Amino acid sequence: MPVDAVNRPRIAVYLRISRDPDGTSTATQRQLRDCKNLAKLKGWIVEEIFEDVDVSAYREGVQRPEYERMLDQLERKQFDGVLVWKLDRLVRRVAEFERFWGVCDRSGAMLASFNESLDTTSEIGMLIVRILVAFAQMESANTSVRMKARQRELAEAGGPKLNGRRPFGLSADWKEVVEPEAALIREAADRILAGDSLRGIVLDWQRRGVTTTYGNPWESTAFRRLMLQPRLWGERTHKGVVVGAGDFPAILDKEVGERVTLAVKRPPSELKRRRNLLSGILRCGRCGAGMRVGTAGGVAKYRCAPRPGGCGRTVISKEPADAAVSEMVLYRLSSKEMTRALRTRRKGSNSGDGQIITRLAAAEGRQRELDAEWARGEIPADRLRSMQAELEKVTEGLRSELALARRTDPLVQLGSNRNDIRQVWSELGWERQRSIISTVVEKVNVMPTTTPGSTKFDVERLVPVWRA
Repeated sequence: MPVDAVNRPRIAVYLRISRDPDGTSTATQRQLRDCKNLAKLKGWIVEEIFEDVDVSAYREGVQRPEYERMLDQLERKQFDGVLVWKLDRLVRRVAEFERFWGVCDRSGAMLASFNESLDTTSEIGMLIVRILVAFAQMESANTSVRMKARQRELAEAGGPKLNGRRPFGLSADWKEVVEPEAALIREAADRILAGDSLRGIVLDWQRRGVTTTYGNPWESTAFRRLMLQPRLWGERTHKGVVVGAGDFPAILDKEVGERVTLAVKRPPSELKRRRNLLSGILRCGRCGAGMRVGTAGGVAKYRCAPRPGGCGRTVISKEPADAAVSEMVLYRLSSKEMTRALRTRRKGSNSGDGQIITRLAAAEGRQRELDAEWARGEIPADRLRSMQAELEKVTEGLRSELALARRTDPLVQLGSNRNDIRQVWSELGWERQRSIISTVVEKVNVMPTTTPGSTKFDVERLVPVWRA
């Protein structure tokens, strides 16, 4: 006897799959086919279909958008029940099931499953449902333990990660270098060591259309995280800790990677950068105070600091001053004497930090000795903490000193040919230009104008003091 269409239950079908990294799985399609067949057999009307793909029902804090939308509509009594392919597709935590069932209880909705015979109308039936959910939670917990152990084992063997997106610079299986991306990483490392800010590099990548492996524009936080990854120089990590050498190709030399790490992790006070090419480099020719940028009539100008820091009397237009000092530096760099000096700097770069490394290794060794002495009961805990705090100050200072010693000389990056230097200069960002200017020029004195009241720019007012 056919069921009266007016009284047929209106059912929401919920589908879910935990893993579908490339979006090609057909698992939810099979779930839907089986659920529709059961609904037809029971005489139910499939009112709406809710589908969450590549979303876990076990991990805490994971949001399932379609699941939440279904709960909202259940709360408003838009369905008479929910049909799932298997109970663990709906929930894998006892607490979440109680939340779900609270909504069903208030709205008078039932729960049905294609794979399990459920009866939510009786106490014994609800007990069975709760037992099934508890088993699903236990199974997920056991799977999680096994997966974590497997991931740790794989990491210690140097293998690639089992899940997650393709790493920038490597193929999805971590076996091959993606050369266009690797070239960008190497370029970024050189720029960081030459003094460029992370933000400046990110803005440049955005202008050039460089995207993450998800196809999104790079942001500063993601870029910083990328440049701190030990995988770039061939080391494998697990939960943020290096566990050994990786069985995958390195993009950077280890020494370069460590220098980049030190540069990126410099304290915020060291990372502050003036936003103008010559701020602090220009000095008032009257009182010697540093000059900073201000505006007058909408025109940017370098101004001497007001009293008590300076006299506040010297002013010069910003843009022509930037261009004039840049031209002076380029002329200086293009001289025969300077090109010979640049060749010498290249040969001697990256040296002179051996003593710092030795002192740092000694300090870190002493920290390990203290831990061993405490473990043997030779020193009390309060004494250990005090000595460790002192050693930590020493090691942090040595790391900062090493970062400064190992920071790439900005001039070493320039070409040796005098014509190349001008070409390279035009391609640099202002931060790199400023770093080079500071290396060549000790300061530039801005002398008082010889024609008071004149607005004409006078390059003769700029008197550079060159470094030896």
